[in-house]
Amino acid sequence: MFESVTKKTLITFAALLMVISLPLLMACEVEEVAAPEADFSATLTSGPAPLEVSFSDESNGDVTEWEWDFNDDGIVDSTEQNPTFTYEATGTYTVVLTVSGPEGEDTLRRTDYIVVNDVPDNDEAQWAAFSFDREVAPAEGEPGVLTSFTVRQIYEEDGEVVEFLIEATYESLAVEQIRVNRLEIDQETSDMDETVETIEIECYEIRNHITVERDDTGADRPDWIEITLFIPVEDLNRETDSLLVYAKSVYEDADGYTSEWSYYLTNEMREEMADPPEGTQVFFAPYVEDDLPHFDAQIITAGLYGWAWSFAMGFTIDGEQQLAEGTVEWGGHNYTITREMWEIGEYVFDAWTIEATIDIDGVETFHYRSVIAPDLPMPIQFELEAFDLDEEEEFRMFYELIELELS
Repeated sequence: MFESVTKKTLITFAALLMVISLPLLMACEVEEVAAPEADFSATLTSGPAPLEVSFSDESNGDVTEWEWDFNDDGIVDSTEQNPTFTYEATGTYTVVLTVSGPEGEDTLRRTDYIVVNDVPDNDEAQWAAFSFDREVAPAEGEPGVLTSFTVRQIYEEDGEVVEFLIEATYESLAVEQIRVNRLEIDQETSDMDETVETIEIECYEIRNHITVERDDTGADRPDWIEITLFIPVEDLNRETDSLLVYAKSVYEDADGYTSEWSYYLTNEMREEMADPPEGTQVFFAPYVEDDLPHFDAQIITAGLYGWAWSFAMGFTIDGEQQLAEGTVEWGGHNYTITREMWEIGEYVFDAWTIEATIDIDGVETFHYRSVIAPDLPMPIQFELEAFDLDEEEEFRMFYELIELELS
């Protein structure tokens, strides 16, 4: 009998052990260790020395070790997953990443991946965007300050074209009063107190006289529009907090309509928003006197004095990028830069073309191209195409500087 009980006990124990072990065995069978596949990217692939580059590991599989060789000399320069390396000398560099894990190792070599250029003079290597008091020195023609210029502007949507002629004049450099709406909200009652604050900043005053040269839409438009813009001398990137370079615009047209818009943030305003009075929230919003009556005005100012700058602001003076032929990644997008001589009337400029296609959620959405000369305040050309915007109509903006006067 003892022998029978012992056998039953052993059989029962073995069966119980199988029941307990089965999920573990199944889990072990499901859990597969993938072989490593090396892959990486870099924040910059070209620029002047010294060039600091941040590398990002994008390898697949089970990776436990990384070996980076930043100049393909056979020496491991870093074992970090996402290292940063500074290239001190000019030249073209091949980067090698070897990753390893339980299932082996893999190596990726990107040949001539990093291009380090000579350090150019800062004024020649970056765009002096909207600096109207700066002397312009063309490759051919007498140098001087840009006092007036003419821009041909085309807006196309769903096959219909509207063409404008923008005749602009640099009026003055002066201190301008800018009004901003201050909004203070009581967090307990949601009551809002709205006041207008006035600040004074130094601005370039640019008057834009606009007429319609072609109109496929048949819309009712005034004979002319005049928009005077006030562009801050400093801190375009930091203070406006928008795609627009101007802090104030004053509108009038041939039909007698007038309006005003202004917006600017000082350091004190930013600090108050970050640390408002206890129990409140504080915001600053644009000051508006009557809305702009015509879509034309928004197209012209937002394009010529907005997007034309925002897409190229990394290449402006004090920006992060230098103008150098090649491809550079900035702001998550790849920019292709080429160089050529560009003729405008009696002047010839040493110009740079910056071009990029921007994807949103993997869909090609915007195509951008800008032609700029480093010390010329306005872009020579600017083009923006938008398409596949959730099946909305495609549109195209195009601006070309066709005349200018230096004195």
